[in-house]
Amino acid sequence: MKDSHRTQPSIDLGFAALVHLSRLSGTIFREVSPLRMRSMIKTLGRKAAAKRLRETIGSLDLQLEAWIEFFPHIPSEAVSIREQLSGDIALGMICRLLHAGCIINLWRPLLSGSLGKTTTLRGTTAYHKCLNAARGCIRSSEGISDTIPASHFLAFCAHYLMLSGIILYVPF
Repeated sequence: MKDSHRTQPSIDLGFAALVHLSRLSGTIFREVSPLRMRSMIKTLGRKAAAKRLRETIGSLDLQLEAWIEFFPHIPSEAVSIREQLSGDIALGMICRLLHAGCIINLWRPLLSGSLGKTTTLRGTTAYHKCLNAARGCIRSSEGISDTIPASHFLAFCAHYLMLSGIILYVPF
């Protein structure tokens, strides 16, 4: 891809970013679903399934990081979306919220007791990734009702905001 596309966001590039992230979101959902985890535990055993889950999460996390590298025009949660994307505010906001939701969905299985661990999770990578994604999701959602029209994307955003609130509220 040419460097000019990286500095000049366009609606086409934003849509490509959304499509790519949506595919990655579907992969994350399939790979770390509780049903898949139960099936892996039955066939491989708890320790082998936990090891495979951690490997899968690591691989998918690298893909999420590569997505951010490839689409740098998508605003970070630290910078106001209105400052970075003048014409594509809604698309950028949807991408940012979906990215935060992907991180939450990816690392959330390691927060639950499904792997048989009952120790505190405060110092773990999963805890910090989910916490940072939840905070970023909430920060990124400023003006969501003014920016994103009523659609299934708005429902996704509300869902990720709810997950973010739960992650920030529940002491792990």
